[in-house]
Formats: sequence, structure tokens, C-alpha cells
Amino acid sequence: MKDTDNFGAPADRSFGFDDTKYQWNRGHWKFIKENDDGTIKGYEYEDGKKIFDNQKRRRNGYSTDFLTNRAIEYITDQAGSATPFTLMLSYPDPHGTFVVREPYNTMFDDLHFAMPQSALSSLKKQPAPPAWSKTSNPPHIPNNTTLDTVEEEIELYENSTDYQDQQRQTFGMIKLLDDNIGRLLKTLKDKRLEDNTVVIFTSDHGGAMAEHNNKGKQTPYKTSAGVPFVIRWPVKIPAGKHIQTAYSSVDFVPTLLNLLGIDTSEYRLPGLDFSGELMNEATFISDENQLRFIDMAEGRWAAAVSQRYKFILSPGQTQPYLLDTTVDPDELTNFFNLVGYKEQSDVMKSALLGAMKEYNFQLRDKSKSAPVYLDAPPCQESRDQLDEYYALTVCTDYKKKSARRDECQNPLLKSKCPITCNDSACFEEYTRAAFVWKNKTLNCAKLAKKSLKKRREWCKTSGIRKFCRVTCRGKNLK
Repeated sequence: MKDTDNFGAPADRSFGFDDTKYQWNRGHWKFIKENDDGTIKGYEYEDGKKIFDNQKRRRNGYSTDFLTNRAIEYITDQAGSATPFTLMLSYPDPHGTFVVREPYNTMFDDLHFAMPQSALSSLKKQPAPPAWSKTSNPPHIPNNTTLDTVEEEIELYENSTDYQDQQRQTFGMIKLLDDNIGRLLKTLKDKRLEDNTVVIFTSDHGGAMAEHNNKGKQTPYKTSAGVPFVIRWPVKIPAGKHIQTAYSSVDFVPTLLNLLGIDTSEYRLPGLDFSGELMNEATFISDENQLRFIDMAEGRWAAAVSQRYKFILSPGQTQPYLLDTTVDPDELTNFFNLVGYKEQSDVMKSALLGAMKEYNFQLRDKSKSAPVYLDAPPCQESRDQLDEYYALTVCTDYKKKSARRDECQNPLLKSKCPITCNDSACFEEYTRAAFVWKNKTLNCAKLAKKSLKKRREWCKTSGIRKFCRVTCRGKNLK
């Protein structure tokens, strides 16, 4: 990122706010300086620390404080006017670089942060993370770490300065943010604006903070895709209301406009309007069947989400995933195909396929190069750590040319690792099991009816070849 002083709405832009003076695109600056001529510059922490060279200056120049101060000035200026005002305040923190101004940088030094259970499970492959989960070994845990040494490496990383400081600094950023929001609410109260001002606290995405061995975002897990939505409007919304229903950020616009009494029917806005749920007298509202959808960038995965479940599809050679957040709040277990979950899987699968088509999800484009499995392939093996005699290993440890290859003669290992051990039972297929390929829903029976040219062409794709093992065998391609 480079320093920038280009603030404000572009002259040729016909949408958005007229004044974006204190906002920027793709910047998470730690300090902001406003010059006498009105120009503004953002700085990373170390550069800003040199410019704001004492605690008082850093307190005024740190981005969270700076933006809050300007917001308070704006609210104060508007307080005497009869004209309604709108303020969108977008804080850069909490975000990397993982450092915050004093005294928040040492406020949580007495806490020791344990690695989350979901991270431990991922690193130990108990169970192994799905392909779409975007995990990578943290710093100080080598990528070639074996399962028999991973416990030791985890302990070293958990106790490292790197991990503990990142968690403590993040907590510090959140505490500073919390204190500044308190200042904003106090300003509304002091100016007698709080009763008839709508205050909303939300976010663009979550932050995993090492959950599922992930520091950032871009996964369907709650710690990544889940965002807060806290709203306060004393004259219209009863205090203490809790809506436990799946909604998405696309629903915010129609909801807020209707909340303000603006008729949006003629605009055909996307999203659902839940303003009625906000304003009625019920303290608790829940619709466990409502589904919302997520289309991950570049078609890495797509998900249907309800209050309790998440159904996830991804390209390549990954079977569908069904997460049950009530039974498994850590979101570790794939309940797809397990007893008692077929109906739920089918409902969410059908809804997600419909959304993918209606809204042209990027996963549909991705299916042109890699099939999206709608059912479990007939032959698959777990990526999890093996148990019993083969503990501390995974199937891929027994691949061809491995010193352990001969162990595949053991029927127990062959049953656990049928693909790695080339078990003949793997050369079966479920002719009705489905997959999406080139935006069409297919199965092996349909593929077998295609022309020889089409079969040869499609069977060159690894994901199809492994899904339709019989149809894509040599004798069927002659």
C-alpha cells in the first residue's frame, strides 16, 4: 500500500456519498494526519509513530481515535439542525499490522491465549480440514512437520511471542474500538439525539484469529463469514430484541430503507426486508428454515446458510459439506451423508443450486474447469489422521514409491486408504450420483450416453475421471 491524499468522491461518480473525506479504498492505515491545507495522509504504525512522537499526539492521530473525533465534530455540527443526517464511520481496525497505540498495546499482556480447538484439530488432522478451508501452517510450524512431532511444534508456536502478541494486540484494538464507540454514543446522548437516531454496528467480514488454523477470512466458518448486526433506535425498536434468523448484508438496504418509511417496492431491490421483525414487540424471533447464500470470490466455494446449518459446495474433488453448528459448534464434522441428515442436505443442496443459477454465482464459471460434486464420489478416502495401528499417519503417507508402500497389502490399511492402495473396489461408480460440469448437472449414466468424443474429452478432467471410474475406464472409451 502507498500513502495517499486522494480523498473525496470522484467528480464523475453518480452514486455513493458526496463527501468521503476521511475514507479510502483498501487502506488500513494506523495513523492519519490532516494538514493545514486540508490534505490528509495515512501512515503505517512505525512511520506514524515517528510523526506522532508523544502519547497525546498518538492518541489524536491513531486512526480509530482520529475518525471518532471527526465523527463527533460532524454530529455536533448537525445537532442544531432540523435536517436529518447520515454518518457512515468505517474503522480500519481490528486489522493487521497487529499493533495498537498505548496503553492498549499492553492492556492484555497478563493473558495467555491457547490455540483454538479447531486449529489443533486442523494441524493434527483430527479431522483434516476440507480443501476449501484455506489453512496453512502458522509461522514457526514448518510445512514438513509430521504428525508425530506436531504436538511439540504446536506448543512452541502457542507460547511464541508472535502468536501471543498478535492475540493481545487484536484484543487491544477491539478494546480501543469499544471505547470510541462509547464516546460516540455519549455524544448522541449529550446532544439529545439518542432516542431518534438509528445506530448500527456491523462489519464487512469476521476475523478467524487462528480458528481452523486461519488468521483471516474467506471461509464459510462462522468466525470468518459471520458478522455482527447490532441496531439501536429507542423510539422504534424495542430494547433487548434478539433475532436468531439467517440474514445477509444484501438484506441491509431494503431493511433500513423500509425502517425509515421509504417505499422500496418499485426499485426491485435484492435482499430481504426484516424491518417488520425489528419493530414488532416480540423479544425473540427465530426462523430456522430461512436460507441465505454466499458466493465466494473466484468460485472457490458457495454456501447455503440457515440458523443452524451450512451446506457448502466447492470445485475439484471435494464432496459436499454439511455443518451442524448446534451439534458441532466448532464446525469440524461433515454431516453430509450421515444418518438423519439426508433430507436437510437435499433441501439445502437444491436451494443452493437454484441460487447459483439465479444469481450467476462464480462457482458456476469455475465448474467449466473443475466439476462440482453434488454427491460423495463412490470411491474416496479420508484425509484425516488414521487410527489404531496406523495412528500419526495419513493415507498419502503410503503412496507409490513410499518405503511404506508394502503395508498396503494389509486389508485393514487397504480398507482405510482404498485409493492410495489401489483397491479394486474403487473401480465402481454410482451412476446416479451427480456433479455440475460446464453449468450442467450430470451423472455418470448421462456421461456414458455421450458421444465417444465427448466422453474422451470430459474424462481427461481428473475430477470427472475419479467420479466416473467405470465410465472413464479405457474399454469404455473405445
